[in-house]
Parts: sequence; structure tokens; C-alpha cells
Amino acid sequence: MITFRKRIEVEASADEAFRIISDPDRITEFWKGTRRIIKEGKFYRVRFAFPAWGIMSFHPDADRMSVLTSYLKGPIRGSKIDAILIENGKTLIQTEWNVRLSLYLRPFERRIKSHFEIGAEHALLRIKEDLEKK
Repeated sequence: MITFRKRIEVEASADEAFRIISDPDRITEFWKGTRRIIKEGKFYRVRFAFPAWGIMSFHPDADRMSVLTSYLKGPIRGSKIDAILIENGKTLIQTEWNVRLSLYLRPFERRIKSHFEIGAEHALLRIKEDLEKK
């Protein structure tokens, strides 16, 4: 099981930050482990950076300023919750992962977890840069 949480402070309003994290069309722009997303009804087909496809659902919640991404089929199963937090008047973006790898990937779980954590940090930095480039 891969579980971790990363967060970053951004110089932007919570609404601006939520607009970015709640847009499924921008996932590949920031999350480089996701190469392609194709909407199919209520779900999305996902092409990961390594050669595999999966199925995910994407649920933005404007009231909670969070987005639940559920990985339903494929090499990764579980959830990722991206959220906008306000702490001491500052806007934070947080990503929280709770996923399980397919059996064939489990021998590499420690290395993959490290790779996912670094990728999440880089994604948050790309979102921050996009928000602050004004």
C-alpha cells in the first residue's frame, strides 16, 4: 500500500487554486505520471507514463474545496484526494494518496512509492508556478 501526503503554500486565492485542481483537462499538464485522459461516460480512461491504462473517476467538491480521484481499474487502485486548505490566512494545496499496486508491481513498491512522492512534489510545484506566474 502506498500512502503519503504532500502540501505546498501558494500565493493565490483558494478559488483560483481550486479552479486548477478541479479541471480534469489540466491533469496531464501538472501530473506527469498521467500521459492521457479520455472521458468515457462518467469515467475516464487513463494512460499512465509507464505503459499501462486504467479507469478512474473524478469528483470535485466545491464546498469542501477538494477533488477525489478514484483509480478503479488498472495497475493502480485506490484514491487520491487533492484539497485546498487555508491555514493562518495562507492558501495551501494538499495531495493525499492511498493506493495499492497490482501484484506484478508490488516487488517494486518501495521504489514506486518514492517515485510517486517525488512526482507529487513536482506536480504541486508546477501548479504553484502556474498560479503565481501572473
